[in-house]
Amino acid sequence: MEDKVKLLLERIHLNPDNYSFFEHAHLEKIIINRQSGHWQVLLTLPEFLPVTIYEEIEQNKTQLAEHIDFQYLVENGDLTILLTYYPYFLQQLQQQDKIKLTTIYSENLHLQDQRLVLQAANKIEQLRLEEIKP
Repeated sequence: MEDKVKLLLERIHLNPDNYSFFEHAHLEKIIINRQSGHWQVLLTLPEFLPVTIYEEIEQNKTQLAEHIDFQYLVENGDLTILLTYYPYFLQQLQQQDKIKLTTIYSENLHLQDQRLVLQAANKIEQLRLEEIKP
């Protein structure tokens, strides 16, 4: 593991048992906006992280900086792993009060032509989803 990656993981207090997921990771760069105090960390990974590791990073990242975002460049990602992220993101949207119920969305995600597709059941759901998409 790169020394810079290990230091980053230590600084965010990631469980050392999870370091193996970063064995072949590469820290591309850290961009710090001195005016806003916002950090952007860009990591290259050979494959997608398990959602539990992603969650741990999201929970711990403010140990490093108050305003920080991690971006991942994944070299050989299996998109089916991203389906495991879906319940986590639904929960986050619900906690941010962007959606009220997660059950109407929980069954409507699938892979199609190497893309994640979320089907809205009706026009109102479609408009709501368009409001919250990045």
